[in-house]
Amino acid sequence: MNVDDQTHRVLRAYQKRHLLGMRFTDFALLMVRPWTVLGLIMLAAFAVVVPRLPEAGYFAIGIGVGGVLRDIGYFRRSKRIWSVVDAITDWQKVDELVGPYPTAE
Repeated sequence: MNVDDQTHRVLRAYQKRHLLGMRFTDFALLMVRPWTVLGLIMLAAFAVVVPRLPEAGYFAIGIGVGGVLRDIGYFRRSKRIWSVVDAITDWQKVDELVGPYPTAE
């Protein structure tokens, strides 16, 4: 069975979580690009919109902060249910689909 690129990346991430556990640093590294874009938008809103229309600027900044907090909430929820996902996943099938996880041996 062939898997597409996105499915391969997801299964590889699950393999890593299975072997190393679910860590916030891995999540944060995954979110660097979206949070950087969001940060730039918030910075532009603060620099451009706040001086002219404070309510709209603070609203945009609030949306950005809310997005980051939402992502952290998703991580916390995922971490809570990870033990169930780990227990019911057929890891041999995952290894067949994407190959064994590379180790630094």
